[in-house]
Amino acid sequence: MSDINEVERTYANKDEYDFAGGEHDEAEILEAMKNKENTISNQKEQVLAYVRTNGSITPREADSTYAIMRLAAVIFDLKELGHVFDTVIVKGTNKFNVPCKWAKYVYKGRA
Repeated sequence: MSDINEVERTYANKDEYDFAGGEHDEAEILEAMKNKENTISNQKEQVLAYVRTNGSITPREADSTYAIMRLAAVIFDLKELGHVFDTVIVKGTNKFNVPCKWAKYVYKGRA
C-alpha cells in the first residue's frame, strides 16, 4: 500500500500512524496522515520557544542548539500555521574567513 505521495508503506513506518493492527483501507491511512500534518512538531515548538525568547534565529543557532539542519523548512511550516517571520540576509565570513551570506529569521508574532 502506498501513501498520498505514492511512497510504498513499510512495516518500519506503518506503526507511525498507531493502528490497532491488521489491514486498513486507504481512506483510513490518508485520514491519519492528514491529522498528523495538523499537529505541531517538536522542532516547530523548539524554534518557536527560541524566537519568542531571543527574537530571531539563524541556521547555525538552530543546528547548535537543537540539531535542526533544515531551519528554512521549519520556518516555512510555521508560516503555514500563521506565524510571521521577516527574513534578513546577513553578510559575514565563515570559519575559514571566506565571505558568505545566511538567513536570519526575525519573529513578528502570529498573523
